[in-house]
Amino acid sequence: MCVAIRRPVAIGKTIEDLVDEQVLSAEMRQVLEACVASRQNILVSGDRAACDSLLRSILWSVDRVARVALVSGSITPPASATSWLKLQPEGQATDLVAAAVAMQPEYLVIDAGHAFLSGDVLGECNLGLSGVILSVVARSTNEALHRLQGLTSAHGSAADLVASSIDVVVHASVLPDGALKVVEIAEPKASLDGQLSAHALLTWIPGDDGAGSFTTTGAHSTLATKLSQAGSALPPEILNRQ
Repeated sequence: MCVAIRRPVAIGKTIEDLVDEQVLSAEMRQVLEACVASRQNILVSGDRAACDSLLRSILWSVDRVARVALVSGSITPPASATSWLKLQPEGQATDLVAAAVAMQPEYLVIDAGHAFLSGDVLGECNLGLSGVILSVVARSTNEALHRLQGLTSAHGSAADLVASSIDVVVHASVLPDGALKVVEIAEPKASLDGQLSAHALLTWIPGDDGAGSFTTTGAHSTLATKLSQAGSALPPEILNRQ
């Protein structure tokens, strides 16, 4: 085969659509939309199906006229997104992240299939890159951070690098009945002894009836302060400032 012709997907679910389907709560939607609008660096985690579904919905909530560099083998830009550029490298492509950053995108999106680029991405974040949406396959927010830490171990103090580069972690899971659910929104914290952990801000708690419920933890949050400084302040009942 010499040529592959792909038709762009014109319709996709946004974060607002996921609220209607009870995938996430209205409070989670407000947090994610504020993070996208203010170009916070977002880490998406979960099993592969959950990662792809959630990443696609977050991406579909990005302004269509924004400059987006998308590194993905499974996600296609919407037809109306004329300023989006999809990069699909073969194998362990070198200097791909540097080339994407040189295009000065407002958003750099990396799917779970290209997690090997995480070290380069976080290195750019440490130099001031914002608007990164990165996806990693993991079973929890803590495991996602530890996997990211392992992928960036060659780039200096990995715990500090991850904590300073990622503003928020969004973890999703596919439940036994096949339903997608965002089970936690957290922010990374690095302790003085170099231990990395996820600080839960909003969660979904399974119930005996199988329905479960969404809740906010009320924990003090660095993310709330960042959003406020970016002009996207949220009510304290959703996010409490540090």
